[in-house]
Amino acid sequence: MNRSKSAKGVMGELTIAAKYIKKGFYVAMAMCPHSPFDLVVVDKKGNCKLIDAKTVSIRKSGKQTGQRINRMQTKKQQEMDIEIEYVDPETLI
Repeated sequence: MNRSKSAKGVMGELTIAAKYIKKGFYVAMAMCPHSPFDLVVVDKKGNCKLIDAKTVSIRKSGKQTGQRINRMQTKKQQEMDIEIEYVDPETLI
């Protein structure tokens, strides 16, 4: 099934959220579409981690054909210590 970029992004966020919930973390999703992060993950002690979920994209042409496209953190993400986590679209529902 061919899914839109937006649908893949939402499924990726939910996949990462489920991973952390299964491990016993609390997870909140960003409400603002312009937020530099997608998820707030909190452990039982209250330690927070901000995550930007990215769906894996593979280069289709050029010298690096077949390799994953790595996303760079924005300046704001660097300042806020936001981690980028990748999700393989082949493992999504």
